[in-house]
Amino acid sequence: MNKEELPQLFTQFANVKAMVIGDIMLDSYIIGTAYRISPEAPVPVVNVQKKENRPGGAANVAVNLKSLGAQVSMCAVLGNDEEGNLLLASLKKAGIYTDGIIKDETRNTTTKTRIVASNHQMLRVDSESCEPVNQNILNDLVKYIQVKIEKKQCDVIIFEDYDKGLLCESFIQKVVEIANNHKIPVVVDPKKNNFFSYKKVTLFKPNLKELNEGMNVNIPKNDLPAIQHAVKELNQKLNAETIMLTLSENGVLLYTSNSFKHIKAHSRQIADVSGAGDTVISVAALCVAMNVKADFMAELSNIAGGLVCEKAGVVPVNKDELFKETSRLIYNTDDTPVV
Repeated sequence: MNKEELPQLFTQFANVKAMVIGDIMLDSYIIGTAYRISPEAPVPVVNVQKKENRPGGAANVAVNLKSLGAQVSMCAVLGNDEEGNLLLASLKKAGIYTDGIIKDETRNTTTKTRIVASNHQMLRVDSESCEPVNQNILNDLVKYIQVKIEKKQCDVIIFEDYDKGLLCESFIQKVVEIANNHKIPVVVDPKKNNFFSYKKVTLFKPNLKELNEGMNVNIPKNDLPAIQHAVKELNQKLNAETIMLTLSENGVLLYTSNSFKHIKAHSRQIADVSGAGDTVISVAALCVAMNVKADFMAELSNIAGGLVCEKAGVVPVNKDELFKETSRLIYNTDDTPVV
């Protein structure tokens, strides 16, 4: 993609109708200061200054997509509880369509509570239900997805898998079949339990940890030949159009049309890697929906993931920042942000 085409690409993000299917959660932050040790136990005492709640997991992918300008619908399950209500309200406030979110009385909403003092995370407390979602609910979700696709209200599907019970092999295969029949691209951010269930998808995006767990190997991050061999073996099972493996500080490894391309990471001041994978899959999904060439898709996703690592906490990518950073790193210019 040449420099002149970049503004048009960013502007056209607004035309993409993206559907996120996956495990949503509430990221809760208790933020304060810690100046002393508790007399009750050898732990710090945190004086709370503020509390924040942010959409997490698949919901963070939806927020990233919205931040980039896309039209976003969410397909998920949450509990009928206070945390679920907070999460639902935050998604609606962000302008995300939530009619595909079903409340399940038998589950509690996955919530990750982080206690942060002086910009350091002291503790994380998780509350979640990881049992498989009721089959009747899954059937309702399949019907919802099919209707959205048939009404041409979906240009790309993103599976965001956190192994929290929503996604199972039969559900995944039904959705992929519907999407493929209607020529809707499918993009996947996988986890171990369903690693080999995402067959014949458009883009499969694991990180190295997920590749090692899924393939039952233990490849070090600097052994590129072994990584490439594992990716080839993986795609013999999946038959995906493209595999994009994220390698943290080593960048991204792209595998498409039986060839590899290694895209190195750019130097960053890392504040927090939380949510970087969500940002990468969001940018990649929009590029896939717009038929952007795979190598540029990987370059842009790599830059976006690096940008959010410079910010503390789980935060969405800023569209204008991404445009400016892409202009600087790829085209050596400092262009005005796209509105």
